[in-house]
Amino acid sequence: LRNALERCMLYCNDYPHLGSTHEGLGLLLTGANGIGKTHLAVAVLRELWTRKGARGQFWDFHELTREIRDSYNPETKTTELQVLEPVIRADVLLLDDLGAWKMTDWVNDTLFHIMNSRYMAKRATLITTNFEDADRAAAVKAESDYFERKRKGEAAAPPQREFLLERTGLAVRSRLMEMCVLIKMSGNDYREGRQASNQAQTGGTARR
Repeated sequence: LRNALERCMLYCNDYPHLGSTHEGLGLLLTGANGIGKTHLAVAVLRELWTRKGARGQFWDFHELTREIRDSYNPETKTTELQVLEPVIRADVLLLDDLGAWKMTDWVNDTLFHIMNSRYMAKRATLITTNFEDADRAAAVKAESDYFERKRKGEAAAPPQREFLLERTGLAVRSRLMEMCVLIKMSGNDYREGRQASNQAQTGGTARR
């Protein structure tokens, strides 16, 4: 995690990359559940606001798509434009938990519209996702290595079955690679450690 923290600190120092080809560059934080991706991304967002005066927006991606979908309901008092405009126009946008839910064609099109609009306007986007960025060949090799280790009786964690490409589609994934610095995070699930600590303190099973 130290490497990820250092890279995020450098990013904050360099923001907004004015006068270079990297103006509007964002961050894509990938890694397993509970290792601190959201915590780190929020820290970056807060730092850019306090130090650089950047106007920020934080959205859980699933919640954002729900808000946009609800705007189509004639009984609501918001429109799609009212939801999307601050998302697209924010100096810095944090989209949390991208890919947590399977994307419909409509969700995929909406995401591409958001990302492409921000890319063209050179506005920074911070993204967290549990899904690694890996091509299909790498996925096949990982699965082959897993079964080979199991055959030998060695301990091995099952490989991830889906990757960022499957969750976002080719167009969105390509745009993300153009507009974000990829930071791969690894480590233990801090939430499991906190739950174990709670159990030790209470002498029982902690409720989730």
